[in-house]
Amino acid sequence: MNKIKILFVVLGMCLAIPFVSCDKEDDEPIAPQTNPIVNTSWAWENWLYSLVNGGTWYEYIEFTDTKNYKHYYKKVGGVIKQTSYGTYKYIKALKTVTLYHEDGSEWNTFQFNSNMTQMWPETNSDAKFEKQ
Repeated sequence: MNKIKILFVVLGMCLAIPFVSCDKEDDEPIAPQTNPIVNTSWAWENWLYSLVNGGTWYEYIEFTDTKNYKHYYKKVGGVIKQTSYGTYKYIKALKTVTLYHEDGSEWNTFQFNSNMTQMWPETNSDAKFEKQ
């Protein structure tokens, strides 16, 4: 009697396989999540830095990959000062990016405009960084 029960269980499993197998749509590769700020550069003319250091200086933030950024000041003409690096967390649904210093402490959170051509820090909405 036990052999008959086993036979029915195995037969039932064999009959169920066609109903639980993947359909053709499941075989399609899933597109990776895209991060629109990877490999982008953003700049704004930092008037205070320009006033203190003389000349016209722009503050830059470059998102080098999906988690790292580079921050620096660049004078018109090519001189670069105060380069620093850190990590970031981009939240697509909120259109925000939070930047962290190398030591892990939070630097600032930036908000993007609707078409992702400008961003500004929450602490100074007048500092509009333009996508380069």
